Amino acid sequence: MEVYNVREDEIIQTINSAIPPSKPGRRAAVFCLIDPFSLNFSINTVDRLASMGFNLLMPFTFPLNARLDCHHYCDDQAEMIKKFLGANNYERLLGLDSNVHFYRKLVQLYQTNLLVKGLNSALSSHKLESKMMALQAYTIGFFSRQFSAQSIQRDVNVSDHLQFELFPR
Repeated sequence: MEVYNVREDEIIQTINSAIPPSKPGRRAAVFCLIDPFSLNFSINTVDRLASMGFNLLMPFTFPLNARLDCHHYCDDQAEMIKKFLGANNYERLLGLDSNVHFYRKLVQLYQTNLLVKGLNSALSSHKLESKMMALQAYTIGFFSRQFSAQSIQRDVNVSDHLQFELFPR
């Protein structure tokens, strides 16, 4: 496992330099957790990573509260939204009045864009208790060109309730 805290424009080269070379019949599997805690990570970079055969997990966590609300992102951070979603989707967020609707639409547009680019995707929602986000839940997305994201999500959900007894009597 490697953890990188690098700028987006350095991430492809950084990850490539850490991947062991392939051997006949064997290729390194790469699983990337992209956790920018912002909307500064371009959808094009995610597409490039997936094109290299990487599987990606991305929590959609970014400050969304009374001060940094949907109007802040649509009005003051339009270029960041365009980079995150792709320029053609920015207008679809305009006019949304609530953070909840903004967040849901943003995640839905992101997933749709990656589906159009040929990635399989699965989304899951999780309870949230944070002062940074004024939402009751946040979403995590799994994106891959190699695997059925829905199948992986189904397997995870089945095993979610398994419990093992650590100290049998």
